[in-house]
Amino acid sequence: MGVNITNDNIDEFLTSYIDGQINDPDTDNQLKSIIESNELVSKKYRAELLTRNLFRSRLASKELPASTVVKVNNSINVLIKSAAGKRTAVSDKSTDIYSVGFFEYFKRLISAPFVIRNVAVPRYAFAVILIFIIVGTGLLMKNSNAELNPYIATGSEKSVMVQAMKNFHKILTGDIKPEMKSSDKNQVKDFVKNKTNFEAYVPDISDYVLEGAACDEYKGQKLAHLVYKSGREIIYIYETQVNSIHCKELELPEPVHYDILKDKFYMCDKVDANGDCTMIVWYKDNVVCASVSTMTKQRMYSSFTSFK
Repeated sequence: MGVNITNDNIDEFLTSYIDGQINDPDTDNQLKSIIESNELVSKKYRAELLTRNLFRSRLASKELPASTVVKVNNSINVLIKSAAGKRTAVSDKSTDIYSVGFFEYFKRLISAPFVIRNVAVPRYAFAVILIFIIVGTGLLMKNSNAELNPYIATGSEKSVMVQAMKNFHKILTGDIKPEMKSSDKNQVKDFVKNKTNFEAYVPDISDYVLEGAACDEYKGQKLAHLVYKSGREIIYIYETQVNSIHCKELELPEPVHYDILKDKFYMCDKVDANGDCTMIVWYKDNVVCASVSTMTKQRMYSSFTSFK
């Protein structure tokens, strides 16, 4: 018949909810209601869910190389053969931790054998193999892509940065296409103005050609999408009015806002699962802009500083 969920135990219930361990329907419904009505709890839920999913997906995608598996198996076989050659009777007497020193007790404990295929194998053998596997996996993880930018990883669907990243990939896949195709910046500005009622920032970018623009909205807030191309490389610019953030229909993390005020822009990489995209966020008059590209941070910065 449900339980009393409070601020003190909400985190524990959120974890159980994400793990699918809430079996009571009343508790389940109570949690859903709190998540939907409480913005802070909702952010905690989305952040933990996203972190859990990212962690699981990364673990699922990492496999030890076949050579590592072979080495582990060979190590086990060598240990078993060695133990078989030195097999001795094992005393059934248990060691009393109070009758010996701690380190002596620990030594005896890890030396006590497991029996595999009628062969006694010391416990420390498995510890050595386990360390070998952990180190091998750690090296693989170290060489893999770094984690997502934290503002992307924990951002809600209202986040300007999250929306810009997702829309960039939709442009790459063709799910978003320019409604109005033109390389004339004045024509594009007029098109966006008619669609959104705000003055879009349509820069000239060295070595890139303006392809056109598309417009849509999110919860009544008008959005503009500009596309530039240079060969197969794309620069995408997401734009909306700053007022969309002031009225809290869209979000921009406070640290990002302060960086923009201090440095005129915020720049980051690792903004998608592949880790090969770079983003710059800045203000232009009353418009917030977020540009995404697969360029490196250095090249993206060079391109950004050439905007006219």
